[in-house]
Amino acid sequence: MRNSLLVTYLIIFFMFCFPIIAFPQNKIAVEVCHSGSDIVGRRLVYQIKEKIRRSGLLRLTTANEPRFRLSIITIDNAVEKEYSGYSSSYSLAWILCVKKDFLEKKFITHNLGICGGNRVNEVAEGIVAETDEMVSDFLKVIGGTYE
Repeated sequence: MRNSLLVTYLIIFFMFCFPIIAFPQNKIAVEVCHSGSDIVGRRLVYQIKEKIRRSGLLRLTTANEPRFRLSIITIDNAVEKEYSGYSSSYSLAWILCVKKDFLEKKFITHNLGICGGNRVNEVAEGIVAETDEMVSDFLKVIGGTYE
């Protein structure tokens, strides 16, 4: 993946500049934050949350704890109201929340995309898979184990 090398370097940088995160051994906390009122975007975020809940590596959280945050902004692609609800554009940022402090949030990477109403499940699967890969890389770098 094109961002894997960049993510690995960022993780190594953060490890030496900031305290090491103490994540639970079983599942890694992930927070999903959404901004948008479009139908397809809301369905996309719902599917992302459901897939995280079913993940073997990730767990959904709203608690103020060390976590990965997925910040998602969605907007309907329709110019005219009569065509709304068919597809949405989204902006997604992965943020590492190291401590409970507001200033201890580190940007990892971002993604932009378009999601059609009939592709919500596939797009959500891809986003969760990318998140899983990012978290797995992070665990390898810090010497954590998933199994």
